[in-house]
Amino acid sequence: MSGVPVLDVGRGASSAARLVDAAERAVTAHEEAVARTLRAVEQQRTAIAALRDGVVEASASADAVAAFAAELARIADSLPGDAAASRATLDDLARSLETVSVSLENGRAATDRLDTGWRGVDEAVDGVGRAARRARVLAVNAAIEAAYVSSSEGGFAIVAERMRALSTSTIDATRDVHGIVAATRGSAEGVFAAIAGARKACGAVGAALAAAVRDFEAARGRGDAFADDVARIAAIAAEQQAVAAQIAGSVGRLAQLADQAADQARASAHGIGDGVAAARSAVASGGAREVADAARGLTATAIAAARGAAAWNAADATLDSLRAELAQIAVALEESTRAAHALDASADGIVATLDQIDAVFGAAFDAFDR
Repeated sequence: MSGVPVLDVGRGASSAARLVDAAERAVTAHEEAVARTLRAVEQQRTAIAALRDGVVEASASADAVAAFAAELARIADSLPGDAAASRATLDDLARSLETVSVSLENGRAATDRLDTGWRGVDEAVDGVGRAARRARVLAVNAAIEAAYVSSSEGGFAIVAERMRALSTSTIDATRDVHGIVAATRGSAEGVFAAIAGARKACGAVGAALAAAVRDFEAARGRGDAFADDVARIAAIAAEQQAVAAQIAGSVGRLAQLADQAADQARASAHGIGDGVAAARSAVASGGAREVADAARGLTATAIAAARGAAAWNAADATLDSLRAELAQIAVALEESTRAAHALDASADGIVATLDQIDAVFGAAFDAFDR
């Protein structure tokens, strides 16, 4: 009876020895796996650092796009007021042009009436001149007749001389009046030419104003679309900023997971090694209870190692997810950057149109000054 337990203990010790040998081989394999895990952890840390740099760059790009979108939004907000002021200026200029055109037309009518009046004066002076010339002929004839009469009738000769002098003065006066009328009518012709030139200039300014109105309406339409695009880019930039901040927090958690996986891998390696050493010592001492305790320790260590592997797998999956999100952010940033460049070009086009309208204003004001 007493030899049976000894035989069972011997068999148990032999089985425990084989278990310890298998555990030692498992420890060796586990240590190699832990070494590979630690190397992978270092690689993941390098990838996490690169990911953190990428997140910083993406955040900076998102901030730059957001700042640019804010500046464009400010321009878009002020554009309707500027457009309304420009349209009011165009309308005022058109009304002023209409007033000038009416004034020019009235001036031409007044000049026509003035020319007609001076032409009537010229005709009247012609009549006076003809009468003066006939009177001078009569005066000459009277002087000839007076030469044949007696000296007692000398008064007739005096009257004839006075008539001749008066007719001569009248003829000279008509010449002076003719000169004045000719000069005045010449000035009127200059006024006619000036009015015609002014009316032509008004026509050119009117055409320029019509073109400016068309350009302005086109620019205002582009401005409305520009404001919509700016709002869209601003929304994208705000979303990218929020996502970048979220990814930055996820990167921090990922680094913690990687550290946790490395710590658990090291702990499992030490725990399994210690458990196997304890098991071998128990087998060597021949104690069944010690062998059982060592087996339970090996089991607990294996469970801890499995948990460490699960934590590592979770960290690796999180890293892959963050990489995918960062790639999506990079694509979104590139799209928003292209959209921002397109908006910048659109803004340049609007500015060029407004400059063109300003040039039309300058030409119109110069024409009015002339």
